[in-house]
Amino acid sequence: MKCLLPAALLAAMLMMTGHVASASELLDKVAKQVTDSAVVRGNFVQTRELVGVKKPLKSEGRFVVDKQRGVVWQTARPFNNKLRISRQEIVQKDGDQVLMRMSADKEPAVKTVGSVLFALFAGDFATLERYFNVSGEAGNNGWQLQLTPRDAALGKLIGKLALDGGKTIAHVRLEGGSGDITRIDLKEVVNSDRLSASEAADFD
Repeated sequence: MKCLLPAALLAAMLMMTGHVASASELLDKVAKQVTDSAVVRGNFVQTRELVGVKKPLKSEGRFVVDKQRGVVWQTARPFNNKLRISRQEIVQKDGDQVLMRMSADKEPAVKTVGSVLFALFAGDFATLERYFNVSGEAGNNGWQLQLTPRDAALGKLIGKLALDGGKTIAHVRLEGGSGDITRIDLKEVVNSDRLSASEAADFD
C-alpha cells in the first residue's frame, strides 16, 4: 500500500500535465488559423435569453477591436448605445452622455471582466487560457472551443463560454452564472492594420 500512493499521485500529475499540454496545443492550432491583425471590425447580431423573460432580446450593430486600446461595441438597433471595453475600465454611452463608467482602480472585478471580454473579441487565446479551462477541437475547416472558469468568483459571472470560427471568430455563446444566455453572431468581419479616424474617436 505504501508504494501505491506515490504511484497514484504520479499518475494524477501526469494526467494533469497531459491535459494542460493538450489545451495549449489546441489553442496553438486555433491561433494559427485566426488571422492576426492590429484591428478587427465587423457587424454583430446579439440575442439574449434572460431567466424569467419569455421573449429573447435581440440587438444589432457594429464592433471594432483595437488590440492595444480595447473593444467598441456600438449597438444600432433597437436603440443606439455604445460600450467601450478595455482592461482598465468599461464605459457605456448614449451619444455623448456617459451612462456608466466602471474603473478597475475602484472595482477590481472590472479588470477581470474587462480582460476576459477584451481577450475574447481580440482572439487573445493565451489570456483566455489563464482564466478558463479549455476543451474543443480544431480541424482544417475551422475550430470550436468550450471554456469553463478556473476561478469560482469568475464563475459567478460567466458559467460557460463557447466560441467557434475559422480565420476569424464567428459565433460566441456566453452562459452567465445566473443562467442568462447571450448568443453573438459576428458578420462581415474584416482585418486591418489601423483604425479609421471615426473609429479612433470612438475610443476617446
